[in-house]
Amino acid sequence: MNFDLLTGHIVPNDGDIKITVNRPAGLISGCNPQDWSMRVEVINGGLVETSVEESRMTYIAPEGGYEPVKTFAMSDASNTWSQAIHQMLFVQSRNSQVYSKVLFSLHINSILMTFCLLLSTAWRTRTVHEIWKLRPHNDGKH
Repeated sequence: MNFDLLTGHIVPNDGDIKITVNRPAGLISGCNPQDWSMRVEVINGGLVETSVEESRMTYIAPEGGYEPVKTFAMSDASNTWSQAIHQMLFVQSRNSQVYSKVLFSLHINSILMTFCLLLSTAWRTRTVHEIWKLRPHNDGKH
């Protein structure tokens, strides 16, 4: 799935980020944990992982450290397995023209081959030095 962070819409291609969910067939639940992952790729840009707590105190985008792709994995072999991934990211997209703070909340459902993704992009700016502006995620403004 590709998302346009400025409009808040799913787009057929391009956009700002591409999300791929990898999961096995069958039931995934606390009673039947299986390995699964979410891959986040920034189109013409990169991302920096942060915490929700840190993002609440950060009003300027990081100037460096951006990676083009990050995979968040849940492994049955680890003690950290969960049916959900909640991750805050700084996203630099459109060849460094747009900076965003994005909260990803992805839940693997116990229904065969389904998932639910909540993507919140309330903060975005045009330059790395601007103060983040709080706006509804689907207002279409820059």
